[in-house]
Amino acid sequence: MVKSLKPPLSKKTVSKLNAGDSVTINGTIYVLRDEAEKRIFEYIKTSKKVPMHLDGAILFHSGPIITKMEEKWKTVALGPTTTARINDIAPKIIEKTGISGIIGKGGLGKESLEAMEEYGCVYIAFPGGSSAFGSAAVVNVQEKIWEDLVEPVWKIEVKNLGPLTVAMDSKGKTLYRNSH
Repeated sequence: MVKSLKPPLSKKTVSKLNAGDSVTINGTIYVLRDEAEKRIFEYIKTSKKVPMHLDGAILFHSGPIITKMEEKWKTVALGPTTTARINDIAPKIIEKTGISGIIGKGGLGKESLEAMEEYGCVYIAFPGGSSAFGSAAVVNVQEKIWEDLVEPVWKIEVKNLGPLTVAMDSKGKTLYRNSH
């Protein structure tokens, strides 16, 4: 059975997800890459307010191709990027922002899995090479955040993004053989 997730996710909803579950995402998510994630980390370290509502949010690690056509944003490609690049800061981001989910490819390490267990977060695997599949689920590009970054944060609305697989759950279970 495929479970439908509508962010923001409550910790109760997250606690019912298990590694191996199939899910679809319906609602608003934040799409970002390493540089934006590092900026979030810097904001946290300096107690600066992050300009996004991250409590219960799902972050999608992606370098999307989004262009403006006739005054409206159009998503051309939305596929995953390797999440392990932020492995060193992910535990603090999970702890301090209250995010409930991360979508990406490749998984995260042991410390991140421990943070997911402690703070109620899941890692959702998105298959590489499927950016057309991802872009087809985008209903609306709501906002472009931190435009000064080469790859800004995109706040987007998706419908039936998936099915995807919960690869790391909030109970400490993972589908990855080794935690990086």
